[in-house]
Amino acid sequence: MKRPPLLALLLPGIAGLLWLALSLPAQDLPLPQDGLLSPEESVAFIQGLEARGLHGECVLQADGFLRRYPGHPYREQVEMWRIRSLLSLGRTSEASEAIRLHLKDFPQSPSRRELMRCLGRCLQETGNPAEALAVYQELLGSLPQDSPEEEETRYRVAVCLATLGREKEARTELRKLVSRPLDATHLPRVYARQYLAIMRQNEGDSAAALSMHQPLLSLKGLPDALRQELLLTAGYLAFLPPVQDYGQALSVYGAFLSEYPEDPRAREVRRNLLSCLYALGKHEEYLQRLQDYRRLYPSQEPQDRELTWLAAQSNMALRRWEEALPLLQQVADDQEASPARRQQALSSRIYCLEALKRHGETAEEIQRYAQAYPQAQDLEQLLLCRAAALEALGRTEEAIQLYESLLPRLAAGDPAPWQRAALALVKLREAKGEYRQAADLCLELARKAPDTPQGALLGKEFFQETALPILVKIPDDPRALPLVDQLLQGKENREEQMRLLQLRYLFALEAKALPQVEETLLRLLPLCSPAQAPQWLLRKAQVHRLQKRYEDTVKDYQDLLARGETPQEMRRETLPDILALLYYLKRPQEAVPYLEEFFRLSPPEPLSRTLLGHIAGERHARRDFVNAQRALRALLDDRECPPQEKPDLLLRLADAQFQAGQFALCRESLQAVADLRNAQGDLPSVDQLAFQAELAILENRADAALTYAKQALAGRHEAQSTDGRDDVLLPDSLPRATWALARALLDLKAYDEAFSAATQGFILRHHPVYSPRCYLIAAAAKDALGDSKTAQELRQNLQREYPDFSSPAP
Repeated sequence: MKRPPLLALLLPGIAGLLWLALSLPAQDLPLPQDGLLSPEESVAFIQGLEARGLHGECVLQADGFLRRYPGHPYREQVEMWRIRSLLSLGRTSEASEAIRLHLKDFPQSPSRRELMRCLGRCLQETGNPAEALAVYQELLGSLPQDSPEEEETRYRVAVCLATLGREKEARTELRKLVSRPLDATHLPRVYARQYLAIMRQNEGDSAAALSMHQPLLSLKGLPDALRQELLLTAGYLAFLPPVQDYGQALSVYGAFLSEYPEDPRAREVRRNLLSCLYALGKHEEYLQRLQDYRRLYPSQEPQDRELTWLAAQSNMALRRWEEALPLLQQVADDQEASPARRQQALSSRIYCLEALKRHGETAEEIQRYAQAYPQAQDLEQLLLCRAAALEALGRTEEAIQLYESLLPRLAAGDPAPWQRAALALVKLREAKGEYRQAADLCLELARKAPDTPQGALLGKEFFQETALPILVKIPDDPRALPLVDQLLQGKENREEQMRLLQLRYLFALEAKALPQVEETLLRLLPLCSPAQAPQWLLRKAQVHRLQKRYEDTVKDYQDLLARGETPQEMRRETLPDILALLYYLKRPQEAVPYLEEFFRLSPPEPLSRTLLGHIAGERHARRDFVNAQRALRALLDDRECPPQEKPDLLLRLADAQFQAGQFALCRESLQAVADLRNAQGDLPSVDQLAFQAELAILENRADAALTYAKQALAGRHEAQSTDGRDDVLLPDSLPRATWALARALLDLKAYDEAFSAATQGFILRHHPVYSPRCYLIAAAAKDALGDSKTAQELRQNLQREYPDFSSPAP
């Protein structure tokens, strides 16, 4: 610890003596032999030597002067110069003796206080703390309270007391200084705090010592030597055990390097600062500062090897595996590193290779490691890593063999690694398709596992859960259902119950145990969210259908389709099934709500042509012409529709369009019929001609209607004359043609012929629409012929035969 120079204490006194000496009158003394002419000249020469720092020569000349002129009046000042030079030369013992003699000869010296302070320091520095203490204590009584001299002297008293083992007294003196306000201009107060801190450190209380240093570090204007010492001490206290406050150490070391970057101790400080950064997990900054350190100190000291190791670990912490690999190799190859550190470097290198998924190198490195360190504590763990690497390389058989060889070794030790290895083997066997072996091993793990997880050990339930999806792949395994039922016991979490019930469903389905499948679904559905329910309702319907419980199947489908959350694709799949079942069960009216949606599908889901035809006929009969048309169009759009069936389908479509009042569409369909028949070389059909006749009536084209109606009726008779059967598809066609003929004749005023045709219409046809109309035409014809009586009778007969008929005049 640097202190104020001793000579600085003597300057005021020496200056006074010099003035006094030069003011004395010269004495008549014999001349010296060294060429100096007088004592005054000798004094001036001695003063000049001391002023120029020629302290050795000054001491020689002063000794000569004091020998020649022992009682000379200049003696006091010459002795002062001599003392000053001795102090400058570090000849402390001689200086202390000279001060003692001087004070003895000049007890009233104006420099007495300064000389006693110098004497105390000389004694203290020459290992005489007891004598120094006596001098300081004598001096202390004469110094003003709170003066700089008093504070420095009191501090030195404390140091001497501590050196003599009188620590209690020393603390008392130090606390007197510490009780005064801390100020950088009163250095003894700073030194006192520092000394107390060191005493606490020596007692083993490093935390308290560090705490006492902290206020000192915030002082401005301290001498550099003191500031450096405080920073270094605080840094070491924070850095080293037991404190190891790396954050505080980092801050203090940073301040030291910022203020004193060229200090000889800066290298050690930089090294410690790097360790702090690593300990604080500031790996990026550690690597950056390490580059600076290497640039400043290219030749590594032995203790710098640790920095390479920490650099490798920092890169690993930053997941920079590639950067870590060469550093780890450097440590592993360093013959001066400890065997343990070299082994650790190899182990870490394997970890990096594994993280980089360089599986081939990982497997090889572990193999070499196993050969080099067969007793290594981490060998089994690394062998497990090798097995995983072999698995990743597709060397499944080698991986399985390695796991199997490890299991007996692992079983004798910690059960946790055994569990992990066995679980990996389970997954390998499962991936290889060896489901039964995988399930057997997994259930063995479950039997040996604790009921609940314990530390690194997995619990029984984990392995039971792992076994379940494997058991799904083993047909009719009797262990599956009991296992899932066991896991379901006590489960209150809805998600867990759902998952296990889904597995139970699979097990029961695989076993074809339909009652258990249904039971599982009934337990599942109440747990489902609205979004989940449709898929399970669909499965429930499928189970009921397998059991031929069609009524229940329909109910399931209806529930499914009633839900807004049911996905569109699922609705597409379900609609054909529910329609088929409803028509099969003869419940066509319940199918109506689904027909519109079904026919809206683009493209529509497949439905049998037979069922489509049935739907078309049933809907037409119920005068639901919209859905009848949809069914007919689906039949026509079917790629498998036979060409010979298309004219008939188009006629039925035209009929539905006509009945719906869509006359323009009806004409288009009839034209399509005509085109097809022409292409096939056929004449217009009775049905086609009957439609054209009625359309002509609606267009007030009686001549055309008459022609079409006659052709329709003639075509029917011609067909009967050739093969004995009617060439008529629609039951309405002949009544329609007969009515159209009668109506055309009436419009053309051929009343007798109109009456004849009309009577055939209501006598021979008995059609609910056209027969009543024929009654009206016959009555109108009779009215036109003047036979109102017959006309009235015809109208009465119409009321009797068709009481609900209501129609405008013909």
